Order: sequence, then structure tokens, then C-alpha cells
Amino acid sequence: MVRRGRSASMRTVVRFSHSSRAWWPGRITLGCSTATTNSATSPGSIRNFHDAVADFVPPPDARWQALIPADGDEIVANHDLAPWNLVVNEQQWVFLDWDVAAPGTRLWDLAYAMHGFVPLSADTAHHRDDAGRRLRLIADAYGLDEAERIHIVPLLARRASSMHAFLADQAAQSVQPWARLWQEGHGYVWRADAEYMAEREQQWRQALLA
Repeated sequence: MVRRGRSASMRTVVRFSHSSRAWWPGRITLGCSTATTNSATSPGSIRNFHDAVADFVPPPDARWQALIPADGDEIVANHDLAPWNLVVNEQQWVFLDWDVAAPGTRLWDLAYAMHGFVPLSADTAHHRDDAGRRLRLIADAYGLDEAERIHIVPLLARRASSMHAFLADQAAQSVQPWARLWQEGHGYVWRADAEYMAEREQQWRQALLA
């Protein structure tokens, strides 16, 4: 069941989606590099979501569960777009886990998604020979222009570093479940991934602009 929000009578509205959990990008075909990728069955669905909320003006008393300070308030971003929060079928992608949705920017949200869907991981078990191509496919499906492609490259490492900093801060205060995730090594993974992406910025830039 996919939650769609609340009705005028404040009842929770849900919709059934006959889909399977994606879990990790190795199970996901990102599509081709043509304009047809901008659909409900590709990374273009992220662009569709961002466009849909672009003109939404939150009420002045809106309360957000924003865990990490974003780099702006251009849209209401998901802040957790990743394969482990996705179910898929032949017709559509459906993102789950909207509890940390809050003001943010398109590129901040997309940088997090790129990390997970390529994936851009320091773990050699998850390295892909086509990482640059997959990164560009996401950018193409989203419709990034040249300036946005240049701007998002350093955001890749910054976004991952923000996750490491958040987990470190929460662990120091013994706040759960973040302290447990820190103890399980999630902080190390985010720091390693941030360093991995930062060291290869030129590679990502070439892939996006080629």
C-alpha cells in the first residue's frame, strides 16, 4: 500500500501498487539515453516528482522532520530517494519513505539519488564498469542542463558527507536509531563513499559533459 496523503476529512488515503522492492541498483535498468527515459518507469520519475511540487507553497506553520540541513528551499524534496526506498513494476516507479520530506533543492535531492542508483560506492563489491554511463543516464532522464551538470558534481560528495556528519552527531548524543547505525558502521560507509566520489570528480564531470 502506498500512502498518498490525507483527504479533506483527514483520513489517510492509500493506493495499492503491485510492485516488487528494488533494494539495490543492480536490479534496476535505468533505460536508454533518449528522451523516452523521462517517464514513470525511469529516473525521469524523479524529475516528474520535482516538477509536481515546484509550485507548492507550504503553510507558514508547516512542521518538517528535516534531519540534515539542505542547501536551499527550492522545493519540498524527498531527501531519501534510493533503491532501498523504491518499488517497481513495468508501469511505474513508486518511492517509499517520505517521513523526512522537507524543503531542499532539486540538485541536493538528485545527488543523493545518483549515489544510490549508479551506485557511487567505495565498496569494490558495488563498483560498476558503466558507472559513468549510468550517472549520465540519470542526468539525461532528469533533463539537467550543462550548468546543472557542473554544479551537481561536487554535491555528490557533499551530500554523502552530510550523512556522515549527521550520524556522527547523533551517535555522540546517543540518539536512536542513529547511534545504532553508527555502531554498525554506516558512518564509515558514508565517509568512504564521500571520499570516493570527491577523488573522482573529474571522472564524473567528464561522464556528464561528454
